[in-house]
Amino acid sequence: PPKVEIPDPGKDMRAEATNSVPVKISVIEDYGLEEIKLVYHKLGGPEQFITAKRDGETNSQFSAEIPLSSLALEEFELVAYHAEATDNNTLDGPGVGKSDVYFIEITNQEAGKCKSQGKSQRVNLLVIQKQIIADTTALAANAKPEQFDELAKREKDAVDFGNMYSQGLAGKGEALT
Repeated sequence: PPKVEIPDPGKDMRAEATNSVPVKISVIEDYGLEEIKLVYHKLGGPEQFITAKRDGETNSQFSAEIPLSSLALEEFELVAYHAEATDNNTLDGPGVGKSDVYFIEITNQEAGKCKSQGKSQRVNLLVIQKQIIADTTALAANAKPEQFDELAKREKDAVDFGNMYSQGLAGKGEALT
């Protein structure tokens, strides 16, 4: 399958819900390319895609823009995105390559510092959730059962941290941030 990367922005980022986010896509392929698309969705919503356009005369650089305003996003929601390339392999394909998954957090605020005292560990639920989603996307359907068990444990831990945070906000305990 094609090797697909997103060099720009190439990381998780923050944006306002009214922005369009430009994305640069790099593809390496030996059979030729049939389609390059940027796949995105609000977490919990249906996937959408935009066909990427070739940048200049090169056969390996493409670009697209994610129109955040079309997703009806609220503050602190997440948009996940990745690029996919389909090749022209007619022998045993076509092959489909996917980039890593990145996230856009909808906010115009800067990250706050941990306000917990003592030596407690800093927990960022948003980072935990993003990593679980990225790892789930990367896990093959025929992966070893131990890999699914580890992912399930991390998901349970995230739920537990979320409950602790919720209780802290309700005044029943100390919140971790």
